[in-house]
Amino acid sequence: MFLPVLAIACAGLVYFARAPLLVVEDAYFTSLYGADRTRMSRIRASLTLFRPVRSVVLVDTLGPDGIAFAVSEASSQPYAVFFPYRYRAGAERYADQQTGTAVAVFAGTQQPEPPLNDRIRYFITDRTADMYRSGLAAAILSENSPDRVVCCLSNSADGRFRDAFLRGLRDGGHNQDPIYVDPDADYPYSESFAAAVIADPTDRFFQKKNPAPTVLHSWINPELTNSQVKIIFDDAPWALLAGGVRNLSGRVGTVYLPSKAAVMDRRLAGGTVKRSLQAAAGANFTAE
Repeated sequence: MFLPVLAIACAGLVYFARAPLLVVEDAYFTSLYGADRTRMSRIRASLTLFRPVRSVVLVDTLGPDGIAFAVSEASSQPYAVFFPYRYRAGAERYADQQTGTAVAVFAGTQQPEPPLNDRIRYFITDRTADMYRSGLAAAILSENSPDRVVCCLSNSADGRFRDAFLRGLRDGGHNQDPIYVDPDADYPYSESFAAAVIADPTDRFFQKKNPAPTVLHSWINPELTNSQVKIIFDDAPWALLAGGVRNLSGRVGTVYLPSKAAVMDRRLAGGTVKRSLQAAAGANFTAE
């Protein structure tokens, strides 16, 4: 009995002795993401990384100097600090002041504008990999339907996203050409769809009844989505944090991270579909 207790005590001492990892957030994001969800994400990250993980919630009125000061007040010697893209200027100011601390910026789907600070890693959502996995998932959800898959993707999106999506459909066994619809366009509701992929934000698709199983790209709380959503690709900072930490070593600059895919098991009938979707969620994309 003594040895297990001693081992737990030693592990606790090691855990709390390690430098914390800081995740900078703005109050607006936290209110949308949810306080409880943020807290649970922070706890899971702490256990996964085996070090204290702290949130630093800032107000929008702070300038670069104020942001750098607030982060320094949260911890004098953190292991690393992750900033959202909207606080990029503050991240760069902090990186210039704290040269011994690893600093990273989650840019989401945005391509950071030059010049890039040579002390910062900029993590960008790997949309090509996400679209490939979305194609695989849509093919699985279509379950050999003769109908086509509809994909909500901006007309201005990189052509490589469409290529990757089509390749995923084909690799998943769906041979019908998809229908691409701009987020601001009217949807062809008169048609029936084998599956739907919402890759860009839109309200129109959910304004009318849509029975098609849906693949959603969003960091919205999964419990708040409609029942037809079967898998969600989440690129929120909390979802990408573990991958970001794994990529802190090595070169600085831009690093692409795929979204974290969550399969909605309770909304799926049949173990085969569940297992296939979980495999699609973990699939790797390699450019041809």
